[in-house]
This record gives sequence, structure tokens and C-alpha cells, in this order.
Amino acid sequence: TWIEAGVHIYNAWNLVLDAVGANLDTTRVWPQNALLAVDNGQLEVTPAYYVFRHIGQYVDVGAVRVGTQGGNALAFRNPDGSIVTIIFNENQQQAQMTLSVGGQSLQFTVPGRGWATVNWQG
Repeated sequence: TWIEAGVHIYNAWNLVLDAVGANLDTTRVWPQNALLAVDNGQLEVTPAYYVFRHIGQYVDVGAVRVGTQGGNALAFRNPDGSIVTIIFNENQQQAQMTLSVGGQSLQFTVPGRGWATVNWQG
């Protein structure tokens, strides 16, 4: 949502929190998000982690966001001209996806509640 609103810099200042997002600030108590959560001694990888991982691994400095249609996806044009599309399947069941870029299409399956990143080298 923030990227779609035009944010171009984001700092994930909470790397690990407990499962309810509690912090150490007792004056301003509010739940926060983190890339990782610990619940009853078990490490949980959050959806925010996957967004950061996919963007950080494939979207280069200087990339610009490009529009998408349909689905839960973000796309970027890297300075080298490649198009990176990050797709999230919010359903519980796996889903067949079709990605079209520049008149070419690619079909693939994304697991339920899973992520896929396509780096389209034009």
C-alpha cells in the first residue's frame, strides 16, 4: 500500500518483535510490525519479510514503479530495462497466474499465501 501511494524509501526499524508487536516503549504503547516475530519461542517469518526480500533481491537502485492490472502485484523497471514483478497469492489454495509484459506471456503457479517474483529480461 505504501509503495502504491508513492513511498520511495522505507526503513524496517523493527527487525524482530513478539507476536503481538509489543515494543519496549512503555510510554507510547502501540502494536508494530516487524520482519520477524517470536511466539512461544518459535520464530515466525512475516509477510513484510517476504516483501523486503523480494524487492531487495531483484529491484535495483534507480528502478521505477510501473503500473499493473489485476491481482496483488507490484512491478518495477530496473535501470537495465528488466521488469521485476512481485506477486502475492492471498488465497489459501494455489493459483494459476498469467503475467504479460510487452506482448509476451508467462504462466505459472503460486502457492496459497505464497509469493513469486519474475525478473523479465526484455
